[in-house]
Amino acid sequence: MPAVPRRSAFAAAFLSLLLPGLGQVYAGRWLRGIAWAAAPVLVIALVAGLVVNRETRLTVEGWLADPSILLVLLFLLGVDLLYRLLSMLDAWRLAGTPGAAAGSTTLSGLGLVAAIAALVATHIAVAVPVNDVRTSFEEVLSGTIDVEASLSPEQIAELQGKGGEPAGSFPLPSFAPEPTADPGVPAEPTPTPGPTPSQGPDWTEGGELNILLVGADGGRNNYSGYLTDTMILVKIDTKTKQVAFISLPRDTQNLPIPRDWPAYQAYGGLYPYKANTIYTWASRVAPGLFPGDKKNKGFDSLKGMLAELYGLSKIDYFVAVDLRSFRAVINDLGGVIIDVQNPVYDDHYPADDGSGHIKLYIPPGIQYMGGQEALAYARARHVTSDFDRSARQQRVITSVRDQIDLSSLLAPGVIRDLLKTFRDSVKTDIPPEKIPALIGLAQEIDLDKRISLVLDPPEYSQTCYPCPPDGLYVLKANIERIRRDVSTIFKRERDEVARAEKMRSEGALVHVLNGTEQSNLWTTRLADYFASLGVNAIVPPVNAGLADRNDYEGSTILAYNGALEAMPETIAFLQGELGATATEVDDPDEEADIVVIVGKGTPRLKVKP
Repeated sequence: MPAVPRRSAFAAAFLSLLLPGLGQVYAGRWLRGIAWAAAPVLVIALVAGLVVNRETRLTVEGWLADPSILLVLLFLLGVDLLYRLLSMLDAWRLAGTPGAAAGSTTLSGLGLVAAIAALVATHIAVAVPVNDVRTSFEEVLSGTIDVEASLSPEQIAELQGKGGEPAGSFPLPSFAPEPTADPGVPAEPTPTPGPTPSQGPDWTEGGELNILLVGADGGRNNYSGYLTDTMILVKIDTKTKQVAFISLPRDTQNLPIPRDWPAYQAYGGLYPYKANTIYTWASRVAPGLFPGDKKNKGFDSLKGMLAELYGLSKIDYFVAVDLRSFRAVINDLGGVIIDVQNPVYDDHYPADDGSGHIKLYIPPGIQYMGGQEALAYARARHVTSDFDRSARQQRVITSVRDQIDLSSLLAPGVIRDLLKTFRDSVKTDIPPEKIPALIGLAQEIDLDKRISLVLDPPEYSQTCYPCPPDGLYVLKANIERIRRDVSTIFKRERDEVARAEKMRSEGALVHVLNGTEQSNLWTTRLADYFASLGVNAIVPPVNAGLADRNDYEGSTILAYNGALEAMPETIAFLQGELGATATEVDDPDEEADIVVIVGKGTPRLKVKP
């Protein structure tokens, strides 16, 4: 057998640290090196194939949200550590030469120890964040929010007793004792049940997917309960990839209760309190009247009652976030850029430290916001309406979604901070095995083409204030209208879809200006309505979205610089919707192709199915 050339033992060990088998090849043992390298090379090839293929890559990304898969990954990291360690020791032994100088052997041994330390350190560096992700997803996917831990014993007793409004707390309904089996004559008439919703195919098989986004207003002192002040249903047609955001105002009352719940008989078929109290009522005040186990009774009841209201067979999943963590998420991501359509003013906005109130003003235009500013933009409601607030919340959600990218997530400390925030404040009941399909679906959805529907009065509810017996501000739901518009939200005529595509191809930029003394809420809704039908329409961040004067009687359409001939489909659509004739104007300094000026007689158009 020919003599093997003398090699550096440390070099052999270091090469096997990089790739098991390289050190053996370096030491002249080719077959032994190939045997050591076979397994890791196959693993590298498999991972590369998964990354290159989009569908399998999405599947792998989804797996990484499954705590059990992450636990397996931690085990495999341990196996890899042991495999590389054995390969390094084998290569060091093979390259070592008996009888070598003591100093050389000592240095080689020290080098081996250093290489082993580096190997262990790199595996720990990978294992720690993987374990952080695993534990975070375990808590997020638990779906349980410990409401009782957020309340003092006195507050819990108050919610379970006759109730009232504690000093400095949010307005709460008058919490009465849990109804008995014979509640007497109900305060409200029993509703006429709608048609039983048909159970369509599972969303993974081409059916509809319904996800309830819940935001709890827990950002103030003297917090009394878990009030779901933000309730946005994300309704997705998985065949056409259309998506709709449906916002229910928190003050909506008289939601229908499913007939097979004990609460149906106890309350006469209608939930007599505000929608934002359903979670606390079902989980803490009268749990015996609502279905489900203790773990998710609050969220299950909220999903079930909103599904009944909307005429849906079910709401598949929920994602709940405490609005206090919303601020932290925005800060962790480095802020968010939001196109503020109309100014937000709140002269009674609560100070962050609970010390009182401040005057809040957010001007129109493209605004960079940190967490506190974005939270204020989403929550302000004293001068602007609660319905405008719902629209702003939808805008914040889509802005954050559009601006998240890999580089922002990989910034130092971002992932760790986000994981801590999610672990503390985000809960969902999405099964881990469904996450790969959800990630794939999200990649195919264009949020710029979303339909936004806010269920506000007078179309969807009747305002009652002061409403007996408590004198609260409530909105009594128009159940039939809500069910009708939710069920038809994706059913648009073929010619309307074709027209929208033609208008998008024309690429017209439409500015909607306010030519009245009223607030810009009117013009913002009109711009959103046009946008939902294929027009690139905005309230521009110039002169606060106001026209040259505020006494326009009717609608005015100005077609600039040849738009009258170049964009006939858009012009025809605007003329038909507004009942006005477009006027051609030449002005090379005008940014927009078309300007719509809202007057007193302009139709109050809003986003519709």
